[in-house]
Amino acid sequence: MAKASRDKNLVGKVHKFRVLEDVESKKYMVVKSTDAEKKSKNFVAILPRCLVTNFSPTISNQLSSELTYEGLVLEILYSSIPVISLQPELVALKDDILKKSEDDDGKSGALSSGSTHIGVVNGVVKGGQISVRFFNGIQKSMKVKHLNTTQNYQKVYNPGKVIRVAVNKLDALSTKQGVIDACLALKGKADESDKLVQIQSFSK
Repeated sequence: MAKASRDKNLVGKVHKFRVLEDVESKKYMVVKSTDAEKKSKNFVAILPRCLVTNFSPTISNQLSSELTYEGLVLEILYSSIPVISLQPELVALKDDILKKSEDDDGKSGALSSGSTHIGVVNGVVKGGQISVRFFNGIQKSMKVKHLNTTQNYQKVYNPGKVIRVAVNKLDALSTKQGVIDACLALKGKADESDKLVQIQSFSK
């Protein structure tokens, strides 16, 4: 089981999980996959409480140990512990999450002007910027002036919030709706698909 948890190929994959340990004082739960073809291939992972639902501030994130939940593996922490998310919205949009390429150093990720990516807010960092996390622990910072909402932005962009970001002409991340719409239009896409996923995630 320990060997299975270290498998880098788990990143980006969706599995079924059940809760092994849920201590209220901790910021995460311990879960175990249940759907491997062989029991020895199931793995233990950690689930940060802010990644249980995209509506954590208003909806309870308590889970039952008797049920299984669909989750997405985001990264392998310390090369040994998978970190997962149960957010239906993130699972549905997993193909749009920034990934590192084969020749990437694992830190920068492949960003190009006009592209858009799905990520998870990691929190506020030095200088008041918003940190966004992607697959494999890739993190990018975003200046306040590039946010779609700047008033009380620390509350709007709370840790665990699933967001779409675009890379503007200055190669900076932005959540401004006009920039996202323009970038999606270049790819022949529309933001309506994101909104539909958000609505559907309420029923999950």
